[in-house]
Amino acid sequence: EAAKPAAATAAAEENSEAGEATAAGELSVTAAAATETAADEPSTDEPSKEEATATTTKEPRKKSVAGIPIYCSCRKSQCIKLYCSCFDAGIDCVADCSCKKCKNNPKARIEAQKAEQAAKKERERKMDLIAAAKEEATMLLIVSPGRLGLTLKIDKVLGGATINEIDDACTFKGQLEVGDRIVTIDGIKLTKVSDLQVNKDKIRKFGIAKT
Repeated sequence: EAAKPAAATAAAEENSEAGEATAAGELSVTAAAATETAADEPSTDEPSKEEATATTTKEPRKKSVAGIPIYCSCRKSQCIKLYCSCFDAGIDCVADCSCKKCKNNPKARIEAQKAEQAAKKERERKMDLIAAAKEEATMLLIVSPGRLGLTLKIDKVLGGATINEIDDACTFKGQLEVGDRIVTIDGIKLTKVSDLQVNKDKIRKFGIAKT
């Protein structure tokens, strides 16, 4: 009978040790599974393969016949003439070039395109003004350099400059009358007083709208 409690105690200890081993095994399996899951998930601290490639990959520079990468150091050609080694090779200049006022790059080409478009619109605007003024002008007067001998006033309604008075010293007074308007000078529509000073030291063509 005394041996029975001892046997029971030993069995209880064996059961306790077995339970602890099972729990430890389960914890080990759980930890291993967690480790595998973490390994499968990409790290947020490191760049992806695509990002790493984008930041580290550099397009190889075109080389000369001698096998040397082509860069330029232009100072006056703005890299848009064959003097520029990059332009001659059909490639854009890059930061490694030491050129000045470069126009052989995408940004400069966009700016040049915008400037050309603006210039085109301005030319079209002037052509429209010229066409409108030519339709109104009924006489073309050749005017020599020097003093006009006219008293003029800008007509804000009809446009051009109205002749209010003609001096006796005016060299073409016989061809004009008070009330006539100068609407163009060398094909450009007259809109302000300062327009009368353009090319005043040269022979000019005045478009006149007769009354």
